[in-house]
Amino acid sequence: MLTSAGKPKNQYDKAVAMLQSNRPYFLPPMFTKEAVQRAPVSSTTGGKLAEATRPTWDVHTSIFRERKKCDARDVVDTEAVLAKQFDLDWSRVVSKMLFMKLVAREDQGVRGKGGRLALEQELAEVRQELLAAFPLIRSAFIYFSISPAADTYVAACEAAAAAAIADGRSPEAAAADIADAAVTATTVILSAGAVRSASPFRRELARSDSSIPPLPPPPPVSESVAAARAAVGTLAAAKPPAPSAGYAFFEMDESHWLAFCSAVGIAGTAPGVRVHELRSLFWTVNREEEKNLTLESVANMVDPNVFRRERLYTADMERAIVHNLELLTAAFKLFKARDKAKYMDICHWMSFVESNNLLAPHMGLTVTEARLMFAWSQTVVVDELKLRRRAVSLQLWDFVEAVARVADRISLPVTEEMDKWMLYNLNIGRNTPLPPGHTRVWTYCTAQTRGKGPGLPRRASSSDLLAAATRPLAVKFRAFMDYLAGHMADHWGGSNSHETAQNMLRTASMLSGGVELA
Repeated sequence: MLTSAGKPKNQYDKAVAMLQSNRPYFLPPMFTKEAVQRAPVSSTTGGKLAEATRPTWDVHTSIFRERKKCDARDVVDTEAVLAKQFDLDWSRVVSKMLFMKLVAREDQGVRGKGGRLALEQELAEVRQELLAAFPLIRSAFIYFSISPAADTYVAACEAAAAAAIADGRSPEAAAADIADAAVTATTVILSAGAVRSASPFRRELARSDSSIPPLPPPPPVSESVAAARAAVGTLAAAKPPAPSAGYAFFEMDESHWLAFCSAVGIAGTAPGVRVHELRSLFWTVNREEEKNLTLESVANMVDPNVFRRERLYTADMERAIVHNLELLTAAFKLFKARDKAKYMDICHWMSFVESNNLLAPHMGLTVTEARLMFAWSQTVVVDELKLRRRAVSLQLWDFVEAVARVADRISLPVTEEMDKWMLYNLNIGRNTPLPPGHTRVWTYCTAQTRGKGPGLPRRASSSDLLAAATRPLAVKFRAFMDYLAGHMADHWGGSNSHETAQNMLRTASMLSGGVELA
């Protein structure tokens, strides 16, 4: 029932309804809603459609882009930065008058023509040849300056014996020739090069007088190896090296230079090059006050960029590094904090290796290999004299690469094998709770240290520093970081890697006072 107050509104509504029924264009607009249909998905593709639309992984947009803060402005050492380094080194070499006199004296073309123009033309040819071989020269310098002279002679003896067997020659004579070179080099260095040679070569003795009785047969290869080691040991005892400040690391002294010449076949009976001549050449390109050869491993043995491109710069490694980056950063800051240093030098790196028990026999890592991994992980620095501290040290991402190289070399067993071994030898099952901070990989490796058993056999990928890889690097890296997390938690406390990293960062800040000197 309508009241008098509602009558006008009712009449108005009826009038509007009648108007709209007679004139449809007065109706409010009607918008049609589009029907959305799902694209058909084939049963054969399954979930691969999302993978196809996902952008491909790119190293330059990944976390590794942080490594571009180097002279190469790239994640690898480019040819351009190597060329710049060679140009700078060459400009310093040709500024030495002794080197200019050496080229002028030894080259027949310069001696015949004479004049500055002929010398400059010859220097341009020498530069072109050295530039083509610069990666090999740089690699040889790194390898032979790091490897102990005794190890170089031993490897040269073994390689010479193997080559002699392949060629049908006497392996004992070949090894004895290297041992003679080691003894001669030791004698020349100890006598300051005053004598022409410690003893004449066999070939000269045979030619000088036919009445000389024949030489006795060469000793076995093992005796030649022992003689080379003894010669280098005598030199080390007579001339102990001065304590290094850390930044004087990549230097090739006389003993390393002569060992390199013997290893590559420059010195010895066959080439006929005397030790005193090689020693004179060493001091020709080195000023008396420098005492070091400023060339720079064996490139035919390893190229650092190969490991980076094929093993390190992958999507799986990015995820593994991001997961452990806090612990890696804490370790990097802690082991260099005692010197308030901005970069990690070789002393800090070896302290990291030794304190984490990585040189233990069950780990299979040697001192020389650890030093080589340090060198191979560095990025190229163009001016190694002006930026000497950075040239012989590791930055954070260099340190990450060095740890990855160590993980690749040690090559810990897979988790299933370690779990099975611990179940039968330590009575620790897969679900057995461990003490806070302890990890399963660290428990396994600690059992090896305490003599709980021989452990699992090493895989082929860890038999040698340059052995072919058989597993992805990310698998080895995760296992190795699991070991480091347990070992550091045992030393620095913490129930997990985050707490351990925070404890290490607090200790680093206390040691350095928050100061980092470049």
